[in-house]
Amino acid sequence: MADSDPSLKLSSVPLNVFNFVSWSKAVTLSLGGKRKLGYLDGSLLCPKIDDAKFEDWLATNQLVRSWILNSMDPQINEIFTYSESAREVREAVTELAEEDKIFALLSSLKPDYETFRSNILMDAKLPTLATVCASIQQEEIHKRTMKVAELIQDAEKLESHALVTGKFDRKNFQVQKRRIILYTKERRNSSIVNIVVNLGIQKIDVGSCIHISN
Repeated sequence: MADSDPSLKLSSVPLNVFNFVSWSKAVTLSLGGKRKLGYLDGSLLCPKIDDAKFEDWLATNQLVRSWILNSMDPQINEIFTYSESAREVREAVTELAEEDKIFALLSSLKPDYETFRSNILMDAKLPTLATVCASIQQEEIHKRTMKVAELIQDAEKLESHALVTGKFDRKNFQVQKRRIILYTKERRNSSIVNIVVNLGIQKIDVGSCIHISN
């Protein structure tokens, strides 16, 4: 029977560095159809070693583990060979995929976020994707606030200059005023963080902090 064949593949396209979302869905659907999903999500717990069902559970778990490993590119397969169960393979793959998303997000930031990016990468433990997104949002708000304060300060300098010299440069003042209004309006309308996560990032839009290469 095919369901007992250890060389079976669960996905027509093996897992690579680009297709985690589609691969994960294919594997989940395939195992669900074989009534083996519990070995992947951990809902089918391992019996105690003296339980009569232990040997059967262990054999099926290793079979599912083989199917998952068979459904990967050889280079990726090697990374997860030492995982002892189907659930461990899944958790390790998911963790690696999230790390890839974090690195992709950080590499897309504009050059003026270099210090922010370095601080995250230097942490002993890489934060979660949600934490990184929240930190980017906070950093963007901080930069936005500083920029508005700088524009207001420039406008105040024009006003002070007018008081000292008795000359009011209305043109420059109006230009500075429009800059403040436009900057504030643009940032208010922009999306700071809009990330769709469904076992993977499908879209990344982090307001004005993303650097798009031509």
